[in-house]
Amino acid sequence: MKAVKNIFFLGIGGIGMSALAKYFLEEGFQVYGYDAVESELTNELQGLGAKIVYEDLLSWQSELNQENTLVVRTPAVPVITEWYQYFNQNEFRMLKRAEILGEISRNSICVAIAGTHGKTTISSMVANIFNSSDHAFAAFLGGVALNFNSNYISRKGENAYTIVEADEFDRSFLKLNPQHSLISNIDPDHLDIYKDEADLKEAFGQFKALTTDTLVVNESVDLSSITYGKSGKYSYEIFEERIGLTEITFTNPKGEKVNIDLPFNGEHNVINALGAYALCSEIGVNPHAIKAGLSSFKGIARRFNIHLNEAGKVYIDDYAHHPSEIKACYHALKRLFPMGKIVAAFQPHLFSRTQDFADDFAKELSQFDEVVLLDIYPARELPIEGVTSDWLSSKMTTVVHRAQLNNCVEMLTNIEAQVYVTIGAGSIGTKVKEITNKLKEI
Repeated sequence: MKAVKNIFFLGIGGIGMSALAKYFLEEGFQVYGYDAVESELTNELQGLGAKIVYEDLLSWQSELNQENTLVVRTPAVPVITEWYQYFNQNEFRMLKRAEILGEISRNSICVAIAGTHGKTTISSMVANIFNSSDHAFAAFLGGVALNFNSNYISRKGENAYTIVEADEFDRSFLKLNPQHSLISNIDPDHLDIYKDEADLKEAFGQFKALTTDTLVVNESVDLSSITYGKSGKYSYEIFEERIGLTEITFTNPKGEKVNIDLPFNGEHNVINALGAYALCSEIGVNPHAIKAGLSSFKGIARRFNIHLNEAGKVYIDDYAHHPSEIKACYHALKRLFPMGKIVAAFQPHLFSRTQDFADDFAKELSQFDEVVLLDIYPARELPIEGVTSDWLSSKMTTVVHRAQLNNCVEMLTNIEAQVYVTIGAGSIGTKVKEITNKLKEI
C-alpha cells in the first residue's frame, strides 16, 4: 500500500463498497469508481471527491497504472465488463472487498459481527454505542445508519477499533482478523456458495477459530461461547411495546439488571440489541455509553422503518428477504396490531434463494392477510428454469395479487387494511416514498 495513491472500485455504488470508498477518501487516497447506476451513495462520494463513471467505457488511463493503483472488486460486477477486462489484462492488483477489510482489521482492534440475519442492525448498534463512548473507531456498515445518515462512521485516535460486518457470502468473513466477534444465528442461506447447512456451519466454526479474544453468540448457535437470548448468560425481558418504543430489561451474567427504552419495535430487534449489549460489555465499553447508544439508536434504512402512522393506518418498510426474516417481521407486526388486517408487498431476492426456500417462503408469506407478489429480483443471477413468482404463488394459501415493480404501488394501496408492509432486498425499496404519499392521500 505504500506505493498506492489511487483506489479504483469496481461497483463503487454498493453499500459495502461505498463504505470502503469513504474510508480511503478520509485517509487521503484518490478514489475512482465504476458503477452501472447513479445513486445517492455515488453522488455523496462524488461530493467527497471521488471520480466516478457510469458507463462501461475506459477513462483515466493516463492517471492509473499498475504501480500506483489498487483495484477493489465485487462479484456484483461481471468479469465480462470492459473495466474488469482492462485491469485484468494489464495486471493491475485486484482484491475483493473482504480482502481489503481483512488488511484494515489486521492493523486495528477488530470487532466482527457475523450471522445469517441481523448483522447490519447489530453492527450499527455497536457503532452507535462506540460513538457514545470515548473510543476511537471506524465502522463499515451494510446499511445506512439513520443516526449518521451514512454507512461509514469514524472517530480518529489511538487504539482504534474497526467494526465490520462479517459476511458469510462467498466465505468473505474468513478474510478478517477479529479480536472480538458475535454470531447472531446460523440459518441456511447462500446455498449457491455452500454445499449444504453442514458446510455453512463448518465455515462459521472456522470464523470462530479466527477470533482471538471474545466470542458472543445467540443461544440458538451451537458453539461453546458467551450466550445471549431468552435463557442466555445475557438475557432480556420485554415489559411494554407500542409503535416506536419497547421497554425492556437486560440481565448480565452477574445478575445485574439495566432498564432501557428502545426506540424501535420487534422482538428480533430486542435480541439484536441484547447481542450488541453483550458484546460491548465483554469488550469493556463503559456501561453508560452502552445504554446511551442503544436508547438513542434510530435504526437503519429499510429495517422495519415506520413511514406512516396516522388515522388508523400504518406503513412499514423492511429489508426481510429470507423466510426467517419474514417470520420475524410478521410476528413484530402482529404483536403491535393483533386485530389489524396486515397486507404485504414482497419482492423475492435471487432465483437460487427462492428455489432453495420456496416452501418456507410460502408458509411465512401466507400468514399475511393478503400479499402483493412481485417478480423475482435477479441481482447477480441469471434465471433458473421454472423458478418464478407464479410458481411461488401456487404454493401460498393466502390471497395473492401478482404485480411488477411498475404497478405494485397501485395494487398495494388499493387494498383496504390497517397495516401495510413492503419487504424484500431488491428494487422494491425505491417505491417507499411513492407508497407513503399514496397512502396519505387515501
